[in-house]
Amino acid sequence: MTEEANASLARIGRNLARHRKRAGLTQQALAELSGYSRTTVKDVERGKINPTIATLIDLSMACNTSISIVVTTTPLDQLA
Repeated sequence: MTEEANASLARIGRNLARHRKRAGLTQQALAELSGYSRTTVKDVERGKINPTIATLIDLSMACNTSISIVVTTTPLDQLA
Protein backbone atom coordinates (compact mmCIF):
# COMPACT_ATOMS: atom_id res chain seq x y z
CA MET A 1 0.00 0.00 0.00
CA THR A 2 1.26 3.49 -0.81
CA GLU A 3 2.14 6.09 1.80
CA GLU A 4 -0.79 8.19 0.57
CA ALA A 5 -3.19 5.29 1.07
CA ASN A 6 -1.81 4.67 4.57
CA ALA A 7 -2.21 8.35 5.41
CA SER A 8 -5.82 8.26 4.17
CA LEU A 9 -6.61 5.22 6.31
CA ALA A 10 -5.12 6.98 9.33
CA ARG A 11 -7.25 10.09 8.71
CA ILE A 12 -10.39 7.98 8.24
CA GLY A 13 -9.61 6.25 11.53
CA ARG A 14 -9.17 9.57 13.33
CA ASN A 15 -12.44 10.83 11.86
CA LEU A 16 -14.26 7.72 13.05
CA ALA A 17 -12.78 8.02 16.54
CA ARG A 18 -13.77 11.70 16.72
CA HIS A 19 -17.37 10.94 15.75
CA ARG A 20 -17.55 7.93 18.08
CA LYS A 21 -16.48 10.14 20.98
CA ARG A 22 -18.94 12.88 19.97
CA ALA A 23 -21.67 10.23 20.05
CA GLY A 24 -20.59 9.37 23.60
CA LEU A 25 -19.58 5.84 22.66
CA THR A 26 -16.70 3.70 23.82
CA GLN A 27 -15.01 1.40 21.34
CA GLN A 28 -16.85 -1.49 22.99
CA ALA A 29 -20.22 0.25 22.67
CA LEU A 30 -19.57 1.04 19.00
CA ALA A 31 -18.60 -2.57 18.43
CA GLU A 32 -21.83 -3.80 20.00
CA LEU A 33 -24.00 -1.33 18.07
CA SER A 34 -22.34 -2.07 14.74
CA GLY A 35 -21.91 -5.83 15.08
CA TYR A 36 -18.11 -5.76 14.80
CA SER A 37 -15.52 -6.67 17.39
CA ARG A 38 -13.82 -4.07 19.56
CA THR A 39 -10.55 -5.13 17.92
CA THR A 40 -11.95 -4.23 14.51
CA VAL A 41 -13.11 -0.83 15.77
CA LYS A 42 -9.70 -0.22 17.36
CA ASP A 43 -7.81 -1.27 14.23
CA VAL A 44 -9.97 0.91 11.96
CA GLU A 45 -9.49 3.89 14.26
CA ARG A 46 -5.71 3.36 14.26
CA GLY A 47 -5.59 2.98 10.48
CA LYS A 48 -4.17 -0.53 10.84
CA ILE A 49 -6.66 -2.26 8.55
CA ASN A 50 -8.28 -1.45 5.24
CA PRO A 51 -12.00 -1.73 6.06
CA THR A 52 -14.65 -2.42 3.46
CA ILE A 53 -17.13 0.25 2.52
CA ALA A 54 -19.84 -1.82 4.21
CA THR A 55 -17.85 -1.80 7.45
CA LEU A 56 -17.40 1.97 7.29
CA ILE A 57 -21.11 2.45 6.59
CA ASP A 58 -22.06 0.30 9.59
CA LEU A 59 -19.61 2.06 11.90
CA SER A 60 -20.67 5.51 10.68
CA MET A 61 -24.36 4.74 11.13
CA ALA A 62 -23.74 3.46 14.65
CA CYS A 63 -22.10 6.84 15.41
CA ASN A 64 -25.10 8.69 13.93
CA THR A 65 -22.97 10.25 11.22
CA SER A 66 -22.55 9.98 7.48
CA ILE A 67 -19.95 7.80 5.84
CA SER A 68 -19.03 10.77 3.65
CA ILE A 69 -17.93 12.67 6.77
CA VAL A 70 -15.92 9.72 8.07
CA VAL A 71 -14.13 8.94 4.81
CA THR A 72 -13.20 12.48 3.85
CA THR A 73 -9.46 12.91 3.71
CA THR A 74 -9.79 16.68 3.67
CA PRO A 75 -9.34 18.10 7.16
CA LEU A 76 -12.82 18.88 8.48
CA ASP A 77 -11.97 22.52 9.15
CA GLN A 78 -11.14 22.96 5.44
CA LEU A 79 -14.51 21.73 4.17
CA ALA A 80 -16.89 24.40 2.86
